[in-house]
Amino acid sequence: MKRNHGLLSSQRATVSARVLAVGLLASLPGVAVAQETEASPAPEAAPADAAEQSGLQDIVVTAQKRSENINKVGISITAVGSEDLAARGVSDVSDLVKVVPGFNYTPSAYGTPVYTLRGIGFYETSLGAAPAVSIYVDEVPLPFSAMATGAALDLERVEVLKGPQGTLFGGNSTGGAINYIAAKPTPDFRAGADVTYGRFDRAEIKGYVSGPLSDTLEARLAVQYTHSGDWQRSYTRDDSLGEGNVLIGRLLLKWEPSDRLTVNLNVNGWRDKSDTQAAQLVAAVSPNAAVRALLDNYPDAPASNRAADWDPGKNFERDNGYWQASARIDYELGTDLDLTSITAFQKINRKSLVEADGTAIETLAVAAPGRSKDFSQELRLAGESGPIRFVLGGNYAYDFIDDSLITSAMTSSFPFDVARAVSIQKVNTYAVFGNIDFKVTDTVTLQGGCDTPISVAASRAAPMTRARATSPR
Repeated sequence: MKRNHGLLSSQRATVSARVLAVGLLASLPGVAVAQETEASPAPEAAPADAAEQSGLQDIVVTAQKRSENINKVGISITAVGSEDLAARGVSDVSDLVKVVPGFNYTPSAYGTPVYTLRGIGFYETSLGAAPAVSIYVDEVPLPFSAMATGAALDLERVEVLKGPQGTLFGGNSTGGAINYIAAKPTPDFRAGADVTYGRFDRAEIKGYVSGPLSDTLEARLAVQYTHSGDWQRSYTRDDSLGEGNVLIGRLLLKWEPSDRLTVNLNVNGWRDKSDTQAAQLVAAVSPNAAVRALLDNYPDAPASNRAADWDPGKNFERDNGYWQASARIDYELGTDLDLTSITAFQKINRKSLVEADGTAIETLAVAAPGRSKDFSQELRLAGESGPIRFVLGGNYAYDFIDDSLITSAMTSSFPFDVARAVSIQKVNTYAVFGNIDFKVTDTVTLQGGCDTPISVAASRAAPMTRARATSPR
């Protein structure tokens, strides 16, 4: 049996350890321009004036949890703004492969995507597997890859940091970190919408409205809805599969009661009612003669990528949902000293059935129900004194994951009809981190960082919680 993950894109038209790192960083403008160029196309003509020529040098990023010119960031970073993202058709996480060299997105059979940067990643399809490439939205962590469905909604820019980022983004960032910067509320009224239509009746509607609610309060609401028709066809009967149905929303509130205090509230979520993808039958191997005879007479799938088969009468529609609420408080303690608090709670529920044998016979189907509740709190101090800039802080995270895998093999040589594997995890993580820059000259900076995470985990599993044999073997 074969699953062609590439088919998902064909329907579109349009760790506890101590780390210490000290490096000598040359902040040469040419280096930063080269880093940004890999995420931006070469201009067709020379800029008309000096302001345009210095555009790349004016990009401000928060890759090191502070605002600074991209040319001063001593790490490999790709930063892409909203206009470039829109021009290149980047509307979800999978589309980052278009703008980030070295990034790879791999969908999995059960809905948990796998991200790799420079070939570093961790292929694991369970809900509660911590990724090697971490995802953030406005510096709020998304602990598991399945949560990132709506991260690319209504962006100001995206920053991709390559290589280990443990000193600022935690122990799970061995491959790198992706930080989505959401477009913020505006002091004046603005609104916009975009509609696209493509193959398999794929329609995407997205829009936003932003503006002031009072003298100290601003808001921004963004929504995206994507729907597409069936794209898989049964080659043994008149049936189809593959409908897409995803709704994403985000509400941002920005409150500035004084010059020193800023509070940002982010409430967002999504729901996915799309169909899962059916496999294609290539060959059948079974030690049971009766089962083998049944499958040997089943026709192999045609060469068409859209041809597949699945059990009739079963519901292959996902029932996945996610919501998150986060609050960020920034308080200016002094001229060059800022205190930041980031608090977040998020919850995801997953329920899906996957046709795994590629036939209309109940040989193998897999359901993957799961849920997760996650809380995180970060508190940090950032400041500057003469040639020294520093970030010092700590964070705490609690994750509860209840994940299952239910295998149904009603017509097979397995000694069971149904088997269920259950994993329940409770993880508490504590960490302190620090990062310091010492400016030696205008072009040379010494940078050091440390991170000391401690994880306390409790888990239990039931590999075979239920098995029964009711059909002849």
